[in-house]
Amino acid sequence: MAIELEWRDHDEKMVRRVAADAVLRALHEPIRLRGWSGAGAGLPQTAATLSGRWRVPGWLSGFSLELRADESPGTYSVGGQILELADGRAVLCTECEKGLEIRIDVTATADWSGLPGVRIAGPSYSDGAAAQGAPPPEDWLRTITDDGSESYRDLLARYAAESADVGQDGP
Repeated sequence: MAIELEWRDHDEKMVRRVAADAVLRALHEPIRLRGWSGAGAGLPQTAATLSGRWRVPGWLSGFSLELRADESPGTYSVGGQILELADGRAVLCTECEKGLEIRIDVTATADWSGLPGVRIAGPSYSDGAAAQGAPPPEDWLRTITDDGSESYRDLLARYAAESADVGQDGP
């Protein structure tokens, strides 16, 4: 099974039957940023200058989001401020607001082998699901909404912390 999540600024819906557990795990994978201007055809090469704008969708609001650019080396700026990358990663926003526009400008410092992505920073569903007494995946999935998924973030914080405590202290 392959799942590809894209962050788009237009309406597109696809319906597929996928297990809740698989959807939740995919939610924490990098979402490739498409829709760059200035790139031309194919992946950018050294010295190419690109720009892109994306709005934080409701289901990602409230999370901290990080840029993943390990396959797309460059000098990045967000909203005109230079973004310091560490191992190809940098925080784009913390507790990101629904509808927040994120504008990224980049000059490629080497040929790209993949597009940059954005992922939810911090613990993932896999971390929380491993905790003793964690709810079933279907219950987690019901808490993801276009209004900010606050209940999902609460479950994640609670059960990821419990899972980490068990990992440190042993079973």
